[in-house]
Amino acid sequence: MPPPEQHNAPSGARRAPRVSRALAPQATARIARVLLAAGWIGALTCARLSAQVLTPTLPSIGGQFGKALAHRGDLLVVGAPRDSAMGNAAGAVHVYRKSGGRWLFEARLVASNAEAERAFGRAVATDGVRIAATSPWEPASAGRFGAAHLFEWDGVAWSEVALLEADVLEAGDGFGASVALDGERLVVGAPASDRVALDAGVVHTYVAPLPSAAGGPVLHVGTYAAASVGLSDGFGWSLALEGARLAVGAVRDDDGDVNAGALHLATWTPTVSGGWQDEAKLLAAQPMRESNLGTSVSISGDLVVGGAPGSSEAAPGAGSAWVFERLGGAWFPRELLLAPDPAAFDAFGIGVGVDGQRVLVGASHADVHGVDSGKAYVFERSAVTFAHAGTIEPWVGAAADYFGLAVALGDTHGFIGAFGDDRAGNLAGSVHVYDVAALGAPWARPFCFCPQGASCGNLDLDAGCNNSTGHGASFEWWGSPSIAAADLGLAVRDLPAHAAAIVFLGDGAGSLYLTDGRICVGSGGLGVFRTAPMYADAAGALLVATDLAGRADLALAGVGGLAAGQTWNFQAWYRDLNSLCGGGANASSALAVTFAP
Repeated sequence: MPPPEQHNAPSGARRAPRVSRALAPQATARIARVLLAAGWIGALTCARLSAQVLTPTLPSIGGQFGKALAHRGDLLVVGAPRDSAMGNAAGAVHVYRKSGGRWLFEARLVASNAEAERAFGRAVATDGVRIAATSPWEPASAGRFGAAHLFEWDGVAWSEVALLEADVLEAGDGFGASVALDGERLVVGAPASDRVALDAGVVHTYVAPLPSAAGGPVLHVGTYAAASVGLSDGFGWSLALEGARLAVGAVRDDDGDVNAGALHLATWTPTVSGGWQDEAKLLAAQPMRESNLGTSVSISGDLVVGGAPGSSEAAPGAGSAWVFERLGGAWFPRELLLAPDPAAFDAFGIGVGVDGQRVLVGASHADVHGVDSGKAYVFERSAVTFAHAGTIEPWVGAAADYFGLAVALGDTHGFIGAFGDDRAGNLAGSVHVYDVAALGAPWARPFCFCPQGASCGNLDLDAGCNNSTGHGASFEWWGSPSIAAADLGLAVRDLPAHAAAIVFLGDGAGSLYLTDGRICVGSGGLGVFRTAPMYADAAGALLVATDLAGRADLALAGVGGLAAGQTWNFQAWYRDLNSLCGGGANASSALAVTFAP
């Protein structure tokens, strides 16, 4: 029987997750030098290391954009398997390319034989020059044998070059549940295939000549199943491919305990049947019943990370992830990763990514902003162990966003899907892009966004109310909250060019719509303070301070100065001569900072 289609979110209106705009801590000194050298004018647009939220350019209600992710180099691929532009749940794939530090939409791909209910984009992969995307329900009307589609970039556009199917069609074998691509090798998982045993699963292997090679057809070179694969293992549920090494998840493997799961590693050996030679079978050091290790898998050099979202080490169903390492030619379990704040049924490990010495883990069922709103965690290697380096939570989310179901990690950016996000339409979905070092800071919290109720409908869920630039203004920050370190920098982005602005700060908060914007800074007993007028540069960037404690009008000398433990709220009010609502002025979102010694 086919693997179940998981996590179809219920309908219902939701508010969109908030994305942190923190700057990378290690970039503080460099950014400050750039700003100072430039006279604090114009450099901010180059130094910015903010997060992005990507939504489908052609939103589809229920499209589930972000349910599958793949990344390599400057290319990001996003699956939207229930996109309905080509028919109900026909599916689509969206392609983004990094340019100037931002991820820009490049193309929207659909299958050459697009048809309703095929779920094209349920799994995606890329090697940077080609894209593979699966349609596990294809054809929808004749047994759902599954298919995979291969696309190539010719320097101008993407085009489909191959339609791949199993060598022997098996209805309901789950062909297309997973896919991986690297160089000339392409693999597709069929975790419910009965070729070895009932629902044991197999992996189909193809050789696809590179565009620069002599050419030729894409060849199916065989099916692979590890020697120990058996009844109902679900081999092929997840896949990761790096060079000549393949990692395969078998989520229902029973070797350690019932449905404890396992990972299988294989090396490319074209002389053997199926093209792959067993290298190792990886089990948790202490397998647990219903852990489902192998639900997700990622590989980077001699590290392999597998997600076990059903495990109960920390709490029932809280989930875990295992890091395995190859030393001296042998693989062994290096470390068990757990959420620092585990809760029952969070599904920590449902999505994993590893790059170098950094691991990203999704927990799509965490109840941050309602049931199953989701969160993600970053771990970094320090000496031998992997330590929790940060938690990524949507600032404002809602139930059933499923933030963290799909994740991808590169050397500069992390990507987190939230396929249930409603910002572009009910269940249209979104993808959140983070600088890997800008994990969000618990001492800095953006607020005072512009939801429904804006002065003239100029809402912006990611910032202050929309201004004449088409965006709302918001704060960026870098450095630390330490008063002694005196390295906290603040800036405002997305202002009108050369706009005059005043920054207010107060120890209280409220909410008042005024002119085109919303004012949230107030007095909590110590008062409200303001800067002298300042001016944005031509790009709409306004540097407030590179050393907040050293700026007299913001260091609160009149009330004894900034003190550790205090929380102060910052907000910019600015002129906007071409304002959308005719008020002539607007306000940024606000930023709450809790100071430390």
